[in-house]
Formats: sequence, C-alpha cells, structure tokens
Amino acid sequence: MSQPAFVDILYDTHWKPCQAYGDKLRSNFEQLIIVGVGGSRLGAEAFHDLCGVTNTLLFSNLCPVNFKKQFQKIKWEKCHFLFISKSGETLETVKLAEIFLDELQSRGLKAKERVTVIGDKGPSYLMEKAHQKGVTVFYIPKRLGGRFSVFSPVGLIPMAFWGIKVEPIREALVKENEQKVKTQELIHFFDKNLNPNILIVNTWVYGTPLIGFGKWLCQLWCESLGKNTTTTGEAVDYFPIMKLCYGGDDQHSYAQQNLAFAPKMLNLCFVIKNIDLESYRNLIINNNNYGKGLKKNKHAESLIALTEANALKLSSVFKQLNGSSKLIPIIQCPKELSIKIFSFFTLIHNVAVKNHMDPFNQPMVQVLKY
Repeated sequence: MSQPAFVDILYDTHWKPCQAYGDKLRSNFEQLIIVGVGGSRLGAEAFHDLCGVTNTLLFSNLCPVNFKKQFQKIKWEKCHFLFISKSGETLETVKLAEIFLDELQSRGLKAKERVTVIGDKGPSYLMEKAHQKGVTVFYIPKRLGGRFSVFSPVGLIPMAFWGIKVEPIREALVKENEQKVKTQELIHFFDKNLNPNILIVNTWVYGTPLIGFGKWLCQLWCESLGKNTTTTGEAVDYFPIMKLCYGGDDQHSYAQQNLAFAPKMLNLCFVIKNIDLESYRNLIINNNNYGKGLKKNKHAESLIALTEANALKLSSVFKQLNGSSKLIPIIQCPKELSIKIFSFFTLIHNVAVKNHMDPFNQPMVQVLKY
C-alpha cells in the first residue's frame, strides 16, 4: 500500500519554489489576504496565531458583519490575495473571490499582479478565473486532502510571506517521519485511552497563540474520523467527537460537565511555552494603571506561570477522577508546531486504519455543499 500523500509531499520539489514566491510577495507587498475555508485556511491560521502575525487578514465565511469589519482593514495598494480552494468550487471562496476581483477592477488594480490562486490542477471555477486574469497559480497534489495540505503551497506560501524558513521545517518533518519520536507518544496515548466508553475528545488550548492550532486539529479529527460507515460497509454506531476548549475560560464553565463525567472524556491539554517575556513586560510596564512601582518581571512571569498551572491542574484532576488526560507543551516556534501537526496527521491515519475508516473523505460535508 502506498504511503499517505501527507508523507509524499515531504520529499516533493515544491518547498523551494514556495519559499521563493512567498519571499517575493513579502518584498513587494505589506499585507496578505488569505481567502479560504476549512483546510484551505486553518493550517496557515495555526501558524498565523502562533507567530502573532499582524500583516495578514483571513476571510472565510460570508457573514456580512465580519466581512465589513475585515474589508475596512484592507490596504488595497499594498496587499496581495491568495484564493485557496482544493476543488476550486467552494461557495464561500468563490463568492469572496468575485467580490475582491470586482473591487480590484473598480480601483484600477490588476489582478494579474495582486492575486494568486491555489487549488487542484483540473478544471474549476477558480482556475478558469485565474487563467482568464493571467494570475499565478499553484497546484495542490491530487491525492492530498485539503485538511492535510498545510505543507503544500496552501500553507508554505503564507509561512514564507511571514518570514518563516520552510526548508528547516521540511528537514525536521522528514526526521520525525523516519524516527517518529513525538508521533509514537501520541499513538501510545490513544492506543491506551481511546476506548468505546469515550464520548468526547477535548482539545484544551492554554494560550491565544494556540487557538488556530486547536481549530485546525478539531477539523482534522472530525472530518477524518467522523464516519458512520467503515471501509467495508459496516455501520458505526458512534465515534468520539472532538471539542475545542478555550483554556481558562472553559475551565470555569464547560469543565463542570466534563469533570462530572471524567471517565467518558479524553483530554488533550495544550499549553504554549517559550512566549516572548519581553513583550508581556513591555505591555504591562506601559500600562499607566499599574503605577510607577511595578517590577519588570513580576506580572509578566506570573501570568505565564498561572497559565501553565491551570493546564497542569486540569490535567491532574481528570486523572484523579479516572479520566484520561495528556499535557502537551507547544514551544512558540514554527518548526515545533510543524512536528506536532505532522504527528497528528500520522495519528489520525493510524486511528482510521485501526477502525477501518477512510480518513481522506468527508461524505457528510459534501452533502452540505451546493
């Protein structure tokens, strides 16, 4: 059996061209506008949040309130658009692309210079538009599903625009694929704890930089493993859903129900590590409400310590109540996040194979598409 496409791309030739193109965009534009839904955006969003990116806007849904708020932030003379859709037919992406293309034209700005399209190589609405406008296109490998595509042009071009060097990431992922150090830790935890009694897998994120990662992981789990039929045609009565929990906030709300039924829950507690202390110190020092007598290190370090303590406390209590919990630190470094992402790719594939599921389709999501 051939290896998964998310492994194949580690040895593909697209890494250097994506780096070069992202570097070129960064030298010519001040702002990046990413237009995409689900896997076409969430992987890049994980790195966006981790790195605290401020020069990028993310458009995904058609809510007019959110759209207007984001639209007003666009620097039209200094921005570049990425339209991303594997199928090239995603309703939200297509509609937003039409709006932005019309706006560029009305402002006398050429799409050829300010738009890039990423998607399948086959015919589609977005690719037809791209060829009509003469814009640059990048292709997603045919076997690579959208939610597994962050290490294709979908994620690599934004990363390069943000100043991230992608070749060291590729090298680290190749090493992890061969040695599976982090991956085996995850597989062992799930082999031991994912049983028929588990109703929910909770993803707790402690630290704003991890919110994008949490959203990405929930999509990966739910679309890959949320199947009611096996590959052999047998019915699946139930498979645990994954829920995203926002650290300290949900620890004061959702945790009540969660802890009350701890043996039926499996918990992943992600905590951000290696946050830039100086940025916290400066934020607090510059806030006049704290007065002149503030010590530089005191509050910044206590905030971080309390965040970590909250994660540790929650994980410990779950175990005391016969629940399953794993505390997973994530260093605020793109390479380290990449290894975590790849480890979950492999874990999901492993769980799917053991449960006779196809992790690369999403039949129920397809029903909802127009």
